[in-house]
Amino acid sequence: AMEYIVLKSEKPDPIDRLDMVAYYKEHADDYTIPAKVKWQQVQVAFGPERSKSEAKKRIETAQQELASGVPFEEVAKKLSEGPTAKSGGVRDWMEPGNLTDTKLEKKLFEMPVGEIGPIHEGPSDFHIVRVLERKSQGRVPFGDVQDEIRKALEDQQNKNRPKKLFEELFSEAVIESKHEVQQPKF
Repeated sequence: AMEYIVLKSEKPDPIDRLDMVAYYKEHADDYTIPAKVKWQQVQVAFGPERSKSEAKKRIETAQQELASGVPFEEVAKKLSEGPTAKSGGVRDWMEPGNLTDTKLEKKLFEMPVGEIGPIHEGPSDFHIVRVLERKSQGRVPFGDVQDEIRKALEDQQNKNRPKKLFEELFSEAVIESKHEVQQPKF
């Protein structure tokens, strides 16, 4: 049955570059790359266990050490209390909308790469951050996805081939029955 369908179905139209570019433009959102930032932090919390002034002294100590040339990694390992302290404060790639502290997040996407920022006061902690790398929002180049697009267009064509054949066969078929027959839906 499958061989019959393949043999009798219309051959697919050839897919050319214009078809693929049109598909790429129609599905532009599928190929969008969000902005990202990779960063480091020294984080000192305040609250029930430590007063705000004690936390401020500790973060100022971190700031002084950084200003005197101590590597960021060492300062983070020594003074940070954040989840990345043991790894030198390095945070993995982050997209917009991942931090609850939106002011800090905004700084990360605006401050120059490599520059150590000023002390930032969050809702429950102080931060000193440095942006290691940043990637702007963009789009996957057409050349990188053209094979994927060709396959998607071929799959789309192949999916519709049996449907067209069945519609044609049923339109030409003569079916006799004593019972009322409903037309099949595809």
